[in-house]
Amino acid sequence: YIKNAEELLSGVEAYSPQLVDQATKMLTELADFLTKQLTTLDGAVGGIVVTIGNLVSGVINFFIGIIITIYLLNDSERFKLQLKKLMFAIFPTRYGNQLIHISDLATDMFYKFFFGKAMDSLIIGILCYICCTFMRMPYTVMIAVVVGITNVIPVFGPFLGAIPCFIILVMINWVKALEFVVFIIILQQIDGNIIGPYILGDAVGLPTLWVMFAIIVGGAMFGIVGMFLGVPTFAVIYTLAKEWTHNRLESKKVLFTQ
Repeated sequence: YIKNAEELLSGVEAYSPQLVDQATKMLTELADFLTKQLTTLDGAVGGIVVTIGNLVSGVINFFIGIIITIYLLNDSERFKLQLKKLMFAIFPTRYGNQLIHISDLATDMFYKFFFGKAMDSLIIGILCYICCTFMRMPYTVMIAVVVGITNVIPVFGPFLGAIPCFIILVMINWVKALEFVVFIIILQQIDGNIIGPYILGDAVGLPTLWVMFAIIVGGAMFGIVGMFLGVPTFAVIYTLAKEWTHNRLESKKVLFTQ
């Protein structure tokens, strides 16, 4: 790979020496800038130690969360019964039933959303493998797995997965790397506008338009986390609003065929 990269740079230098000189100048300026920044950071070591400590703490909390989740799933029925008893003890029966209904609805929507997202990522991974095989890309299995897994992240997932794949392809064949970039852009558009909204909308009972609306609004308000949780949250709100509208129309004896 290093040899291929050297040959690529040699070819660029032979074709356009000015481009290589400009790139070298930019890299030199960047190195000087980073050197000056590092020399001016008096508390850099302390900051690094704090960052490492936070990282280790986050990893430990992650595994503790997995262990707690296993225990919760193991005793889920008992916890549900205890929660229901607590709700009915605190709230009137009417509100207790509503809270139980909302919690069951939220659980069902989030489960369907995550399952639908996993199916969407699986389909994208398979499509990526088939297309990369047809395009005679190297390491098609690795590329398909990386793109499929990172596709779980809404909107930006395929691009994040494409970065390491692009770097590897550049060192092998820059033409294939450019073809891969074009392919990923097309694949992301197909997934973001057709496959993803269709699967997620069918899973959580939302029309495609509302799925896209939930992703956009959730991302604008809470970033990537909002993009990921916006669809199931909006699905719960949409279902509750639909039920409330139906009950109000039924009380007024107003019926619609659809």
